[in-house]
Amino acid sequence: MVKPIPLVTVITPYRNATHWLPGLVETLQKQTYGHWECLLVDHGSTDAGSELLNHLVADDPRFRCFAVPLLSDGRRPEGGPAVPRNLALAHAVGELICFLDVDDLWHPSKLERQVQIHMEQHLDLSVTAYYRWSWRTPDQMQWCCPPRRLTALSWRCGNPIPMLTVMLSRELLRSLPQPKEVLFEPVHHEDYLLWLRLARCMPSLRFGCIAEGLAIHRRFHGNLTAQRWRMPMWTLGVYRRLGWSSWMCWMSLLVWTIAHAVRLVRERLGWGRCRLRPNTMLQSVPQGRKALFQTNQQ
Repeated sequence: MVKPIPLVTVITPYRNATHWLPGLVETLQKQTYGHWECLLVDHGSTDAGSELLNHLVADDPRFRCFAVPLLSDGRRPEGGPAVPRNLALAHAVGELICFLDVDDLWHPSKLERQVQIHMEQHLDLSVTAYYRWSWRTPDQMQWCCPPRRLTALSWRCGNPIPMLTVMLSRELLRSLPQPKEVLFEPVHHEDYLLWLRLARCMPSLRFGCIAEGLAIHRRFHGNLTAQRWRMPMWTLGVYRRLGWSSWMCWMSLLVWTIAHAVRLVRERLGWGRCRLRPNTMLQSVPQGRKALFQTNQQ
C-alpha cells in the first residue's frame, strides 16, 4: 500500500518585512515538493507588507495569512516571534512542521529531501546543513552543519537544531505537556527551550541530519543572531526556565560559553567558508532571485 504524501506546514512570522516578502514567496513556490501550506503571521507591521503579501499570494491557496490580535490598548503583544509562531501552530494542519523566517532562503529541493528521509526512516525530527551569510563578509558564506547525533554534550554546547532547517512531526509536539497555544514561550532563545523540553519528554527521539547545505541564514546588523553579547544571559535564562539547579545552570553555561568561543574562532579563521561566484553576489539577496546556492567550496 502506498503511503499518502504528507502535508508540510511552513510557519513564517513577519513584521515590517516588505523588503523580504517577494523572496520568501519565491523560495517556497520554487520548492520541488509542492504539498505544503505556508502560514504567514503579521506581528504588528506598520508598513504595507500585508497588502503586498495579499497581492503576491492571491493566486496560490497554499498561503494563508494571519495577524496577531492587538491588545485592548492597541499595542502588539510582547514575546517576540513566539507569539506569531504559537498562533500559526494553532492553525496548522500539516503532518510535518517547518519554520522559515522571512529573511532566510531554502534550496528548491529542501522540503523534498527532508520529507523523503522522514518517510524512509520514520523520523520525529530532522535538520540539514546550511550556509550562513553575514553583512561583515558579503562576498562569502560559511557552511554550518548540525551534529549527526543528539547527545547530552551536543545539547549543552548550544542549540543543535537550526530553526530554518528543522522539520518535525506534529505528533512530536503533542507529546509536550503544555498546550499548543504556548509551545513557544515568550523568552529569548524560545526555540532552544522548546527543543530541550522535547528532548526531556522524548529521550528516544528519532533524529536525522542531511549534511548538505539546503538553506541560507542571513545575518544583518541589529537582528537577534547578531546580538551575541546578550546570548549568554539568554541561554542562562533558558536553563533556569527548565527548572535546573543553580549549579547545573552555571556549569551548562560554562560548556556553552566554551563551545561558543570555539565557534567564533572558527568563524574568524574562515573555516568552512565558501566564496560566492561573481554572478551570484548578494546584490539580489532581498528577493533571493539568483541561484545563491551556486557556491564553490574552498
